[in-house]
Amino acid sequence: MYWPIWLGNGGRKRPYSTSAAAKGITWVAYSSSYPAIFVHLVWTQPKKRPGWPPKKYPAARFLVADVNGRIPFADQSLQALLNIFAPRHPAEFARIAAPDALLLIVIPQPGHLRELREAFGLLAIEPEKRRRVIDQLNGRFALQHSRSLTIELNLTQPDLADLVQMTPNYWHLTPTKQAQLQALARLQTAAQFELLMFTRVD
Repeated sequence: MYWPIWLGNGGRKRPYSTSAAAKGITWVAYSSSYPAIFVHLVWTQPKKRPGWPPKKYPAARFLVADVNGRIPFADQSLQALLNIFAPRHPAEFARIAAPDALLLIVIPQPGHLRELREAFGLLAIEPEKRRRVIDQLNGRFALQHSRSLTIELNLTQPDLADLVQMTPNYWHLTPTKQAQLQALARLQTAAQFELLMFTRVD
């Protein structure tokens, strides 16, 4: 049976641990047996925390794995992988991907949330990110298509604060900057993404 799996940030208002090294990402897989399988990947030994797994998904199966280790799926068992603003494990992606599997990676473009990042000194977009992603996957996945997407955002509270708090950026803000964010009534910016579609190289 082939399962598509989503590999992306588990966006939250608070990290899973006060240690930045212990923050992780959530992968979501779907199969005919379970409506959803959530795989939470962490950089360090996972710790039990209240509210995990979420009770709002009673039909889901939850797994925990190390992002640097072996992904808990069988060889060539996944038909589609979706990676959104998240680290990539090329060797493991290639191992678990079926021969005809697709890999869709979503990365931020240089103008992503530019006004918001400039106003609060948020983390910059990595230079040459597109080229680095393609190079990282070279030999295992080949780029077939790409598409840019821009969404204009006219943000007000509480959406403005929520947007920043669900990203790693919030934990880099000083208390003064956090207070300024909460006090900001409105800001216009744009979400800018690039979608890269790869196929597995046999």
